[in-house]
Amino acid sequence: MRYVLLLCALLLAACHREQSHAPAASASAVASADVAVPRTIDRGDGCVVEITQNGSGPVARMGDEVTLAYDAHVKDAEATVASTRGWDVPCRLRLGERGALAGLTRGIEGLSAGSKARIEVPPALGYGKDGVPGANVPADATLVFEVEILGVR
Repeated sequence: MRYVLLLCALLLAACHREQSHAPAASASAVASADVAVPRTIDRGDGCVVEITQNGSGPVARMGDEVTLAYDAHVKDAEATVASTRGWDVPCRLRLGERGALAGLTRGIEGLSAGSKARIEVPPALGYGKDGVPGANVPADATLVFEVEILGVR
């Protein structure tokens, strides 16, 4: 449990990597409620988003505060390395803020409130060559987040 809390804190803690500000796919095209699901969006930087449920609320853009629930694991491993399950309040993340994991921000940007998605975060946009010792995130790990966007403001 201590390591899960450490990983969650690291997700929101100050990051020493420069955030990627490459433009996302058109926000209206990403999570429109009338588009068929599931569908996959390749962000072009290794971040891949598979939308499994369309939302109908506001669209998340850089600078917005997003409320979300998530489970995270290392790709090709079953064990959860971080999760908001059991939290009294959902996770709040400001898109583009230095403390936000770059790949998670890239994956969430353009999704609407109410959306559910699977986001693959490559090592370069995650924890890179360092991983997270003690939290079961090895060096050069691709992370997979199952997210639900609860709100955008």
